[in-house]
Amino acid sequence: MVLISVWLALIIGRAIIDYKLISKNKTIDHAENAIVTCTTAAILCIVVESITLFPILLNIHWLVFDIVLNYLRNLPLQYVGRAAKTDRLLKVYSKGHVILFKLVLLAIFVTIYKLTNL
Repeated sequence: MVLISVWLALIIGRAIIDYKLISKNKTIDHAENAIVTCTTAAILCIVVESITLFPILLNIHWLVFDIVLNYLRNLPLQYVGRAAKTDRLLKVYSKGHVILFKLVLLAIFVTIYKLTNL
């Protein structure tokens, strides 16, 4: 439970930082964000000794980060941006059901995690 709480706090903090950058018309470095996110997720996986947790953590990040950022920007929660590669992926595959798409992926990753940790 502590792991998820720490992860959520980090996600919300990153979303707030990006919101402040966007508010100042500054460019967001998506590569830097990806490196920080993946490195932090990898460290958490090492701590709990489970590599199968990695896609779950990334999916939770993707889901929560976008919802928080959209909320802060007063955009619809289903809003999909234009810049990030994940935005383009969502436009093609989610068919307008962004949150549902991410939740289905999360369910798949959690199922895999549970099956590998019986």
